[in-house]
Formats: sequence, C-alpha cells, structure tokens
Amino acid sequence: MVSRPTYETKSDRQNEFKVARYLANREGLLAVSMPLRYAVDYAVVNDSGDVHGWYEIKCRTNPMKAYDTYLLSIGKYHSMLALQHNSGFPVFLAVKWTDCLGVMGIPAKHTISMGGRKDRGDWQDTEPCAMFPIEQFKVLAKAKGLHNRSG
Repeated sequence: MVSRPTYETKSDRQNEFKVARYLANREGLLAVSMPLRYAVDYAVVNDSGDVHGWYEIKCRTNPMKAYDTYLLSIGKYHSMLALQHNSGFPVFLAVKWTDCLGVMGIPAKHTISMGGRKDRGDWQDTEPCAMFPIEQFKVLAKAKGLHNRSG
C-alpha cells in the first residue's frame, strides 16, 4: 500500500471546527470531532452524546460561485452514503467559501467526472469525483458573520 502525505494543517482543522461548532449551535447540539478513519469530520450530538447527524466540513479559499460545481471524491461520497444508511442519521456536506457557508444533504444530484488538484504534483489528487451543482447548497451565513462568532 502506498502511503500519502497529509495535506491538512492545524489551521485547516481549526477552521473546520469553527464551522462545525456554528452548525451544531444552530440546532442546540454539540459537534464532536471524528477519528481520521471516519467518512465524515464531525458527529452532531445532544448533551447525552446521542448522535443526531454527521457533517463533512470543507473550507475553501475561493468564493462560492467561482465554479459551477463542487467536487467530492467518489470514494468519500460512497463512504458518506454508507454511514448515513447504516447509522440512520443524515449526513451533510458543509462548505465554507470565502464569502459564505453552504450546506447540502447527502445524497444529492450529481454527475461523476475526473477531478481534483494538479498543483501539488501528487498523481493521487486526481480521481473520479461526484460533481454537485452549486445551486444545491443552501446558504446559511455570510463568511464574515461566521468569523465573528464567539465561542
């Protein structure tokens, strides 16, 4: 098995936590970080620790409308579908762009195309991806308001 570098930074994880906390607080729930082996980044739980849903969080450096679609690894997408099916709790994809925070439920209408990054020189960055039309995301907050939220 070929091991891959981990590109996620401490800053990335902190940004994802802010988004997860914001989303959980909206529902009166708590966000609990999942181990790396999970298909999602966070479980959303009540005070007793009972799971109410799941979030995969992405933080991007471009505005929401920079692209017509949002891409997600088809392997990640299938793992999210399996988690939703097996747990009985909904899985959501939350993306914080530079201008807003958007959320969409899984499964969602998509096409499958080859996609990914080409700027790191890692051949494994390009793979089959589920391509979701940007219009499927519900905008929940402006990014500025999300940064100013305390807690």
